[in-house]
Amino acid sequence: VDYGERDVVLTLLLEGMGKRSAIAKGGKASKKRFAGALEKFRVCRFSFTDRGPEKMVVLSEAKVVEDYPGIEGSFDKISVAAYATEMVRELLRDGEGGQGMFASLVRHYRQLSECEDEISRLEADLHTFTLRTLSRAGFAPSLARCVRSAVTLESSLRWRFLLTGQGLLHPDQRRAGDHSVEVSREIIEIMRTMGEGYAELLPPSGVLRQMRPMMQGMVHAALGKDLRSREYLKMVMG
Repeated sequence: VDYGERDVVLTLLLEGMGKRSAIAKGGKASKKRFAGALEKFRVCRFSFTDRGPEKMVVLSEAKVVEDYPGIEGSFDKISVAAYATEMVRELLRDGEGGQGMFASLVRHYRQLSECEDEISRLEADLHTFTLRTLSRAGFAPSLARCVRSAVTLESSLRWRFLLTGQGLLHPDQRRAGDHSVEVSREIIEIMRTMGEGYAELLPPSGVLRQMRPMMQGMVHAALGKDLRSREYLKMVMG
């Protein structure tokens, strides 16, 4: 965001240091010191002064070391990348996420930049990123057994999914006031596979659509709110 007439305030995810707020003094005007490094969806090498965990780091210069032209040329990919980026930003507190989250977000940018610009591919990759990111942040849903009983996924064909983020619920354990949707064992098994990494073979588009409320519910439960970029995502996904 702009700060005053010349400065820019940013949120950075620093490898080894995690999420930090930063200020680029003169960042709105200086093309030499920051040369494209203050834009979204970049991996950069920053020089900065760290004044302690409670204060913003002060950037002195930066160099782009990796960008993603395959994202920047597509509104659909920009929308997906923005949602993924905002998710990470909102899940982390200052100082968190310096290792696993950093590598995961860079991996997602690369995947988006290189993959075909097709809605089912983008949605499948975003579902994968969401599952893996929530797991890293400690919000992994239960996809192997009912959250209220000892019933395992393999022992029943009837399942519901709690939209409050916990995961599987056997219908016999349903309570008044539960917010849940019916879900097949097949879809849950696909979700488990997607949580292991990006797949070459896509699930059917209908399956991906059925996953949407579950993904949205998990993110909302983890954050206590919807992400702003979800509005752009809805324009893309329909």
